[in-house]
Amino acid sequence: MYVFKKWKKLQDVVKTSLDIRNTPHRSLELLHYATQRHNSSVKNVSDMSKLSVFGSLDVTGNKYKENEDRLELSISTIKEKLDLLQANFTHLQNQSSALNESYSELLSQNDELKTNHSELLSRYSSLYENFTELTLRFTALDDYCPIANNITNERKCAVCPKDWLLFNKMCYLFSTVTKTWNKSRDYCASLKGHLVIIENAEEQRFLINTTKSKEGPYWIGLTDQEIEGHFVWVNNGSLDGNNR
Repeated sequence: MYVFKKWKKLQDVVKTSLDIRNTPHRSLELLHYATQRHNSSVKNVSDMSKLSVFGSLDVTGNKYKENEDRLELSISTIKEKLDLLQANFTHLQNQSSALNESYSELLSQNDELKTNHSELLSRYSSLYENFTELTLRFTALDDYCPIANNITNERKCAVCPKDWLLFNKMCYLFSTVTKTWNKSRDYCASLKGHLVIIENAEEQRFLINTTKSKEGPYWIGLTDQEIEGHFVWVNNGSLDGNNR
């Protein structure tokens, strides 16, 4: 409304000037008056223009200041986020280092456990062998020294195991189980013995007389498996001399 009023005054001045032209007897006075009003209106319009420019400049400056403030706020926010990301990255790096150390420690522990496991297996194997040997000894003890009194657990030892026969300080077992020669040889070896090797005529007579009362036939420790027709004893002794 302020700008409109100023221009309205200017229009009035122009109209007055036109009226002067139509009234000659007052021309000088009115012309002087109109000139003053015109100059005043022009000055007012000029002042108004200056105010408009200054006002526009002030508004633009305020907007620039607001944009600058927003930009600084955005930069500050971005910096805070960057600092937070850097802190998170450092934390993750520390966690990664800790996990790598834990992994290396677990690998070392695993290797140690493997070593201990191997040692335990070796000890177990050794203990099992000892146990087996002791079991065989106790079996032999039961064979040679069976318990004679179950109340007192008193043992009565014999020279030969149960079911074995003693002859000339040697023990003989006449097995009733039918086997091949090779399996019979292996069976005797499992009993810590061997198929009989006839050392002399007296031993031969003992064997003949004993087998007469038993179901036969029986294997003895003589074979020609290596060379047919050439007999040797299980101790690789040849069939000569007293071995007949």
